[in-house]
Amino acid sequence: MIIRAYWPQCDEYDRTEPIDSFWVEATYEEAKKAIFPFLTPEAVECSKTHAIDASGIDNPPHPYCFLVAQDLSTIEPFHVHYPFHHMWNGYSPFKEFAECHISTLEELKTFTPLSKSIRFYHLHKPYGFFSNFAPYAIYIKGKIWSTSEHYFQSQKFTNTHYEEEIRQAQTPREAAQMGRDPSKPLRADWRIVKNDVMREALYAKFTQHPDLNGKLIATGNTEIIEHTTNDSYWGDGGDGSGKNMLGKLLMETRERIRLGVMQ
Repeated sequence: MIIRAYWPQCDEYDRTEPIDSFWVEATYEEAKKAIFPFLTPEAVECSKTHAIDASGIDNPPHPYCFLVAQDLSTIEPFHVHYPFHHMWNGYSPFKEFAECHISTLEELKTFTPLSKSIRFYHLHKPYGFFSNFAPYAIYIKGKIWSTSEHYFQSQKFTNTHYEEEIRQAQTPREAAQMGRDPSKPLRADWRIVKNDVMREALYAKFTQHPDLNGKLIATGNTEIIEHTTNDSYWGDGGDGSGKNMLGKLLMETRERIRLGVMQ
């Protein structure tokens, strides 16, 4: 299912005041599945009475609109189609618009960009899809690579049999172990090109998978950090002293996609 979410950048009356809530649009069927379970019976009935008359608005995308607290403690149905760009004499208070593929409203908390930063590392925790171990295949150089980790590690040994061996590794962890094997002849320019290789892998990952594309864009302008003590180059070193290059390249990829910048 698809839920349209609007991430506000400021308060309605004081544009210098950030707010900790966001707007959600949904069809009745979408709302019934993802939003109504969070509402009291009274709020459900209220949302029905507040549903807008679609005939009164030019090309409305959805008839249901809700103001949702970031922690989901308050979900308020609204009687107008609030997040339209022509509100307030053409001023739009929304910094982001995203279509999120979700099953429950709870999942929107994962996407909300209102916090100061997004930290990720473990594959099966929030934002695990940012990990290079995430099971999203990419197509580069005329071949399919099971994960971005497979591609990144293999490019340490381009034009050798190790490149193909790593591509065929059973898991991203195995690919990483093979790529970090000091007995293998690392390409001479690896330190110079490794950021570009990661950039290429991330761009492929987040443009070739529409669901990931939407999740990345839905993070707005929030800082993305690979939070781990295991890596002070690609990650933050666990205490913020690391370079966080993976997080920086993810944010760069987000901006490229947002602006439609090609390879």
